[in-house]
Amino acid sequence: MPLEALPETSRAEKIKAAVAATEGESNVAREEIRWKDGETLVLPVVRVPLDATVLNPSSHRIRAELEALGEDAEVVRTDPFGSDAQELIAGILRSTPGFGDIKAALDRDDQRDPGVVTHLGLLVNANTRRVALEDLGRGYIKVVVLPEDAGEREITDLELELQMERDVRQDYTFTAQLLFIEELLL
Repeated sequence: MPLEALPETSRAEKIKAAVAATEGESNVAREEIRWKDGETLVLPVVRVPLDATVLNPSSHRIRAELEALGEDAEVVRTDPFGSDAQELIAGILRSTPGFGDIKAALDRDDQRDPGVVTHLGLLVNANTRRVALEDLGRGYIKVVVLPEDAGEREITDLELELQMERDVRQDYTFTAQLLFIEELLL
């Protein structure tokens, strides 16, 4: 049974309360994001209830799948934050090739990287993580909250940057892996 999202005003209140709880706290994790005109924002990482977030019906990750559904995706166009549309989006995300790996990593390691959300609860990224956390029975997601003046263009630009960013870690060679394992066994 999918988690029912709260109405927009309730989502906004829960998110605002989560951000307010970090004010004046020095031990709160913070995340740096690039923002308008190359500006950098350093925002607190907050835990918000899953029902205070909604999956992004405009996410470019699922756009092709939604378009391929044709009329079956009409509910996403007419009521994007309703439970039917949100469950349709969640189903698409569950069917992506990496979903199982993401879910397993979250189950094993919890959520390491925060998502990004608007002050109204719209996920800019972390849509797949949100669905996986829900499937795992978790009640919260870690996010940073964009400023209230975040417009559609800034959100799209940020999504592009976050989703298209390449992981530049270098893989271990087979020999390096064996040496690492040997060291762990000592």
